[in-house]
Amino acid sequence: MKYRSAALLLALSLLVSATLPSFAAGRFPDVPAGAWYADAVEAAASRGWIQGTGNGSFAPEQKMAWSDFLTLLTRMFCPETVQLYVSSALRWYDPYCNAALFTGMLSGTQLLAAMDPPGSGDWRQCGAETPLSRQEMALVLCNSGVSAPADLSGDGQIADWDRIPQKYREAVLACYSAGLLQGDEQGRFNGERTMTRAEAAVILCRMYSYRTGETLPGTGTASAEDTLTAYRQEVLRLVNLERARENCPALILNEALCAAAQVRAEELAQNFSRDRPDGRDCFTVLDDAGIVCTRAAENPAAGQRTPEEVVRAWMESSGHRANILTPELRKLGVGHVVSPSSPYGTCWALLLTD
Repeated sequence: MKYRSAALLLALSLLVSATLPSFAAGRFPDVPAGAWYADAVEAAASRGWIQGTGNGSFAPEQKMAWSDFLTLLTRMFCPETVQLYVSSALRWYDPYCNAALFTGMLSGTQLLAAMDPPGSGDWRQCGAETPLSRQEMALVLCNSGVSAPADLSGDGQIADWDRIPQKYREAVLACYSAGLLQGDEQGRFNGERTMTRAEAAVILCRMYSYRTGETLPGTGTASAEDTLTAYRQEVLRLVNLERARENCPALILNEALCAAAQVRAEELAQNFSRDRPDGRDCFTVLDDAGIVCTRAAENPAAGQRTPEEVVRAWMESSGHRANILTPELRKLGVGHVVSPSSPYGTCWALLLTD
């Protein structure tokens, strides 16, 4: 096999972050049909609970602010109460925040604690436009009618239980017990992390099912295989968008390259290097897979949580960007692994060949 010219294409620096199937002709162009949140977004949007971001997109990775989440929740459960405050509203989100206050959703939250004087209703001053953490969101959900479980011990169920402040623990366990919340691939709750719009759509649909008994689409969990397939398709889409801007031909997702890239992702979790754990060059994975090519490139990365994050990181690195935008490279393979033993948590491998 001839591909040694690939050394010129391979960025010697490795990306480390500090930290879905093809698109359907759906409501939002940036929500892949196979994404783990797609059905929930459609269910919530069709019922008028959630809307786009103003440009026709949904922005699934955008951070969810207090005002946004309270708007969704009160639209769902107390729209009549919202109407009571419309005439006196100074800002678009005031009626929703006031409805949440009136119904007790904000009891014990940081948003309510920041109100000075109490009951003044100056929601911007309180922080309504700031991002909402997962632990504060759990508290709001618990205030909205989620019953506390009999067993209030999270040891063994939540990997980062010791990092959850005492004031949130009952609410977090209540949401876990009700099936509203789940941990990440490593079993961590990540309570201080900001919730995304995609997560909010899924959680709201689960909350509706919990309150009404009606099961909505998208309230379950995707298998690891489904997630990997969706991630590969989304990386392909994002990379081809970048290539189209430079008038490069679109890449084709290749099954054999995906299998080889998956091997490399698993190896990167053991040893984050262009060399494989056995000391051989990274491109020998192509030999092992029986892949014949004359040019090849590899983009590794670690720590990024989503396809959007990893493609952005590659495009911000000159060497990795050059690999992605090389017109002669026409096939793509994507590997992704979640590794609790890796200091980065996740590793990615992008393999490209002619």
